[in-house]
Amino acid sequence: MDVSVCFLCRRATKNRCNECSEYVCSTRHMKIHKQKDRCLPIRILEGQYGRYAVATRDIKPLEIVMYDRCIGMATKLDLGELVCLECWQPTDQKCAKCGLPLCSQCKPIKHLMECKVISCYGKLESSQLSTDPGILPSIAVIRYFQSEEKEVFEMLIDNIEKIKLTEEFNIYKSASAFIRDRCKLTQLSEETIWRVLGIYKSNSCNVAGYKARAVFPVLSMINHSCISNVRHIVDSDEGTMEIVSKVSIKRGEEINVRYTTDYLAPINKRKEFIWETWKFACTCKLCQDPTENGSYLSAVRCQRCKSGFMLPKLQEEEKIEETGLPNLSWICQKCDHSMDEQKIDAVLSKVSSALARIPKNNTEKYNSFYKMCISILHPNHSVALQVRKILINRSIENVGTPPAEDSQVSSVLKMAEDYIAVVERIEPGYTKWRSKILYQTVKIELLQLLQNLQKGQGSSKVDLTTKIEKCISDLERALAGMTGDEECLAREDEPLRNRIERMMLNPSLGGGYSMLLEILFKLPVL
Repeated sequence: MDVSVCFLCRRATKNRCNECSEYVCSTRHMKIHKQKDRCLPIRILEGQYGRYAVATRDIKPLEIVMYDRCIGMATKLDLGELVCLECWQPTDQKCAKCGLPLCSQCKPIKHLMECKVISCYGKLESSQLSTDPGILPSIAVIRYFQSEEKEVFEMLIDNIEKIKLTEEFNIYKSASAFIRDRCKLTQLSEETIWRVLGIYKSNSCNVAGYKARAVFPVLSMINHSCISNVRHIVDSDEGTMEIVSKVSIKRGEEINVRYTTDYLAPINKRKEFIWETWKFACTCKLCQDPTENGSYLSAVRCQRCKSGFMLPKLQEEEKIEETGLPNLSWICQKCDHSMDEQKIDAVLSKVSSALARIPKNNTEKYNSFYKMCISILHPNHSVALQVRKILINRSIENVGTPPAEDSQVSSVLKMAEDYIAVVERIEPGYTKWRSKILYQTVKIELLQLLQNLQKGQGSSKVDLTTKIEKCISDLERALAGMTGDEECLAREDEPLRNRIERMMLNPSLGGGYSMLLEILFKLPVL
């Protein structure tokens, strides 16, 4: 491993961090390397597919891998509604000076950048915002060129040659015309404007409740994987981000983040979305394995032999690079019957349409649908998992108000346990989805435990303490996964009673939980 170059930009340097000896070429990059009095355990390397990040030491779950600050938020190209350029909430109000969307209660701060440029040549008419698709995208360019943090941004990929082949490129041309002709910024060439927009398209992530996008330059050097080992937590108000580990990461291991939001998407939908959004064909561990890490997320029941499952067959990596978005085929593991992607899509479209027609509160119909669903798809297929999650939520609601039979509670817990076992193969570690399920099921377990105690059906002191400790451990993990804060976890050798007391003070817990924990805290057994 080359250790004579800067950890971030890979320029040759002799400068090193005094604490960890990492090579850092400048004061600016030192501010990225060392934040909040700690050296970040990450280094950027160069490989076959461009830059990527690796761990410089072993990283524990829930450890902050890095911090990042965005280079200007901007509107999404396809948002379809006007949003305030300060708070990013939908609005029909306009700035009195330039005519761009701005809430009357928002004080212009970030907006001053584009307002000054645009208002020099008069106020925009409201009709122009709906007829000229290049006006709002141009804000990203104007904000970028008035920012100071350009160095890392300019290291990022723009994919502009691929974007030129799409209809979306017409928006890029409209934006460059608006900037050069309307705003008279002729010092910016068309190619420069297109490159900035291409970088935003290829590297930005959703912020402000999906109403805006922002480029976090260091995050953008971390590659995507559909099965990732870190997650990002965005503070849209501050324009900052924390990258937190979900699982243990070994020294030298690549650090990956999942770019997509739908972790249950089957392989064909994942690949299509990734190509359309970021212009690359994913070849991660999940996409290369026909079983998708043993989850069978995209498996379809063979309608010829009825007993086998059809798994997606992937193209060779070289062919993927040649064609961009690969065509997939599904092949039965028992009889070799095959179906192309179009036929599989047609099947999934019918099943998904049937699911969408079920009334939300009709548990009986969801149960009937699930039986029909698994006669066509694998029980772990993306659509089947959606139904299983709905049934878990419905069951939790039904047993959430005592009294409930022990058998009902056991059934719900088993459903949740089975669901978690499958989805963890796709999205492992301290995740929001797993935390939400644990948060719900622990409450049911505690209610049932206290209800049985009240009936005089309690376990022995040892069994009772063991059950309570399991519930508290699961609740700690749930809170840690929801917040990304390892402080929620038990400290070494911390007494159970102290852990319960600490949980009672946690502001993330609802009122119902606080009451349950208070009752537990007063139990003589503790």
